[in-house]
Amino acid sequence: MQLRGDLTLDRVHTCLQVILGWEDSHLHRFSAPGVDAWSPPWFVTAYDEDELDEEGTPESEVRLDQVLRAAGEWLIYTYDFGDDWRHRIEVEEVRLAQGGDPPALCLEGVGACPPEDVGGIFTWNELAAALRADPDPDHLSGELEQYADWLPEGSNPDLFELEDVNAEIATLASGLDLPPLHPVLTNLLAHCHPDLRDELTELLIAAAQRVAPAVSDEQWAALLRPWQTLLDEADPDGIPLTAAGWIAPVV
Repeated sequence: MQLRGDLTLDRVHTCLQVILGWEDSHLHRFSAPGVDAWSPPWFVTAYDEDELDEEGTPESEVRLDQVLRAAGEWLIYTYDFGDDWRHRIEVEEVRLAQGGDPPALCLEGVGACPPEDVGGIFTWNELAAALRADPDPDHLSGELEQYADWLPEGSNPDLFELEDVNAEIATLASGLDLPPLHPVLTNLLAHCHPDLRDELTELLIAAAQRVAPAVSDEQWAALLRPWQTLLDEADPDGIPLTAAGWIAPVV
């Protein structure tokens, strides 16, 4: 995976979710190398701050190149504290960015991402072995039978589509360059269902990137006319209200 160094860790998390094929429906954490995922210090997320009142360095304020500067340096990324997916993010090479470099790019991958809530690495290994022996989920037996209706149609534990992954990352690229969201919006997104969060994120990106068209003085006058009319009516002594506290219908 190729990542630009000025990405903050919260945006690195977003990229990882796309590349790994997950839906960001569980909590996550970046922690220092050699430190257990459950032992501080770690970089706090918006959820940590808003719901748990945890103090620490927010992941949204830390650039990737502030914590990983040279080849061989690494971080731990943990996703889903139940299934406990732990990843070692290690720098293989550092180079100067070129003009055409995207913020993120997947270079290669092996195997499909485990489904959400599959139970962790040991269950996934058993499930993947069963699907390799017989790709029909309806033939799963024993404890694995519960996943028959859970798996996406045509699940193949060895399938990885590099072009599809990078196409999804490309849809994020514009958003990765946006300034940090206002805390109120961050909190709103953190409490949304993943499907709604994706839709709202796209709207926020579109709103932030929209270029305001040029407006002439005549157009401004027309746009502001209703408000100017109300102000004129109120000048100089205001608009008298009815006994019930409403503006009179004649006004």
